[in-house]
Amino acid sequence: MEENKIHVVMANDFDRVWVDKVRDVSPRLVVTQHYPTVPTDAWESVNVLCTYNVLPTIQQAPKLRWVQTLSAGVEHLLTHSTFFQERSEVWLTNTSGIHASQIAEWTMGMILAWDRNLVGMIEQQARSTWLPREETESLFGTVGIRGKTLGIVGYGAIGREVARVASAFGMKILALKRDLKRLSAHTSYSVDGTGDPNADLPERLYPPEAVRTMVRDCDYVLLLLPLTDATRGFINAEVIGAMKRDAVLLNAARGAVVDEKALLDALRNKRIGGAILDVFEKEPLPSNSPFWGLPNVIVSPHVAGYSLNYHERVTAVFVENLRRYLVHQPLLNLIDFKHGY
Repeated sequence: MEENKIHVVMANDFDRVWVDKVRDVSPRLVVTQHYPTVPTDAWESVNVLCTYNVLPTIQQAPKLRWVQTLSAGVEHLLTHSTFFQERSEVWLTNTSGIHASQIAEWTMGMILAWDRNLVGMIEQQARSTWLPREETESLFGTVGIRGKTLGIVGYGAIGREVARVASAFGMKILALKRDLKRLSAHTSYSVDGTGDPNADLPERLYPPEAVRTMVRDCDYVLLLLPLTDATRGFINAEVIGAMKRDAVLLNAARGAVVDEKALLDALRNKRIGGAILDVFEKEPLPSNSPFWGLPNVIVSPHVAGYSLNYHERVTAVFVENLRRYLVHQPLLNLIDFKHGY
């Protein structure tokens, strides 16, 4: 019967195979795909929307009850639309967890590249140069990363997978988490066999107000914070100043969680060892940005979470949540509007 039907709009450019995966969840679903615009009649009947940044007005979609965004971050929806402020009864879920393996691999790849001075090796190769042994040992000698301390700022789905992989390399893990009373991650999406569901791996967990205490003991500091009003500029001059002089800051979160002016000052004056940055406050990073020319910086063009099977992974999250929605089970990755993630 029509009253039992659930109208799903997929406002994306996914291949048909993934749209059909959604249709196969239940005969109760009426799934239509519209991109880049959604027609008025589709808005009028939609109950569930799968989108990146296409949202209806409040008046256009009176029956909308749940929005599944295609991204992990939701600041582009919460700050660029009044929809969720006016329709707080509409649920919003994200795709947190699908990037975990990619970002964990990016993190370890970058840490190993830094430790082994891979950039220096590539520069020598470009010059067809093989230096004398003494110079080679000076440039590329290392004690390795085993026993080094990795501080993870933001212990969500991604941070937990980074901790699992880094622990396998023998690194010590410290982690910062907003709510230390809720250590379980069972309300978040994760791929089987990944992560740290009960937060067992960190040697110590810190609240946000203790971030300076945590970074004092870290050889590497990895940022995985969502961008909210509370986290904008969270890594400021005081936090950077508390880091070890040879410590390395890695940012795979959002550029604006770091005070970039303070970071540049610290890098230029070698008050920290270096930075590996996948995100910036302004993207694409302008060609005149000083970050490009600093010898103690590796620029990564916002690719830490990239995957060639991204649509497949997003669909897996959406399909699981649709199954839950149909049987009135709690959705995974439900956004808390108070905290913005």
